[in-house]
Amino acid sequence: MVNTRSIWILGLTVLLSGACGSEDEAAVDPAVSPRPSATATSPSATAPPTTVEVPTTTETPTATETPTATETPTATPTTEPAVACAPVTVNTGTTEIPGERCEPGARSPEARPAVIVLNGCGGYESDAEVTGATVRALAERGVVAMRIDYLAAEPAPPDTYCEAGPVLAAVQPLLQAIVDGVATLRDDPAIDPDRVGAAAYSLGALAAMAAELGGAGLTTVTPLELDAAALLSYPDQLPTIPAAAREGRLPPLFLMTGDADTTAPPGGAQALADAATEGGIPVDVVLVPGQDHPWRGNAAITAATALADYLAAQLAA
Repeated sequence: MVNTRSIWILGLTVLLSGACGSEDEAAVDPAVSPRPSATATSPSATAPPTTVEVPTTTETPTATETPTATETPTATPTTEPAVACAPVTVNTGTTEIPGERCEPGARSPEARPAVIVLNGCGGYESDAEVTGATVRALAERGVVAMRIDYLAAEPAPPDTYCEAGPVLAAVQPLLQAIVDGVATLRDDPAIDPDRVGAAAYSLGALAAMAAELGGAGLTTVTPLELDAAALLSYPDQLPTIPAAAREGRLPPLFLMTGDADTTAPPGGAQALADAATEGGIPVDVVLVPGQDHPWRGNAAITAATALADYLAAQLAA
């Protein structure tokens, strides 16, 4: 069943359709007391205490076991960064597209789950606030995450891919770039190929589901076979996707959208959720009051946290 819950957040980006001494002295007294009683008046009787106190002073430096302080720095190597991020490139056809990969700072003897993160039609740089926050939130939860500039597979003027015509004209190289990005993750021996998901925003959400379906009737690519998908501001523009959901052909879904989104109205996410429920697909829906299509500032952090929480739990990170 659809589990609908509302999260309050500040709204702000990205477009779709347009897109780390005292104890020592007590111990010495028994040895000192016999001598004073034997020669109580002798000056030499006073000397022994002086001599005995020397060790006490020597023990103070010994308490200079500041080597213990030296041992603390030695333990410092254990302090690894929570997240390590680095630029990457992904080969798709004859093109290299840029990306960023983030992973947990601590090493693991076991293969980790992985997630591909996709921007909207505004572009890789334009949507970096929400996608960048998402790859870092995933890595903090033990998931290897990689965001890629899949739109660079077929370069176009800024915002061109916020129009349906150019998207349809370039659909094959764009979807193939996503397929190749997921293949790059699965080929990594540090990643469990059976625990791979997607976190995608706006046009990226549409493209991820089209690639999951092998092209969704628009073209032909190797199906992604995702284990889970978290979709932000899903645009209801491809009827084959809810139709496939009714047939149970999509992975478990998490749909998050704003109730004030005029670019990708929330009805589209709800319709996909209803279709998924009909097809027996586990689905969660989060409707955010007052949120429009762009996710910026606190809204971007809130969205990234929600997507990462869901995928980390679904992929058992």
